[in-house]
Amino acid sequence: MKTATCVLGVLLATALGGCGDHDHPHPHPHSESPAPQAPASGHHSGKVIDLGTASAGPFHLHVTRDEAPLKEGGVAPVDVRVTPHAGVTAVRLWIGAADGAGALKVKAEIEDAKEPNRFHNHVEVPQPLPADAKLYVELEAAGARHVAGFDLKR
Repeated sequence: MKTATCVLGVLLATALGGCGDHDHPHPHPHSESPAPQAPASGHHSGKVIDLGTASAGPFHLHVTRDEAPLKEGGVAPVDVRVTPHAGVTAVRLWIGAADGAGALKVKAEIEDAKEPNRFHNHVEVPQPLPADAKLYVELEAAGARHVAGFDLKR
């Protein structure tokens, strides 16, 4: 019983104390979990990199990520602006291959109710990061899925 209590205490302290090796909100989104809710102003740690625009089915996408080196095993904060946004039931993001094989997809969420067309989440950077990897955005609307890929601009 004493051992179980000690192990539980260490696990709890680790979870509450965090890793200390990065400065983004917790918990990490390791599945199709919602993005942490944070104010739009001051949420990003600096400049953003414009990854460009693309069409995905009937939708127009404009994607940016926070300016920071992409570290294998780290995360990339990403914003996706969707026009029109009405009817979009899910926005999923991943870094890797177009088919998503082996990638961890995260579900982006509306971060600020004042910007209902801007979806945000932190996308896990694969380890190792393939040279041809891209950021992929999948929109789900009316039962159909539409995918667009974006150069990571490393």
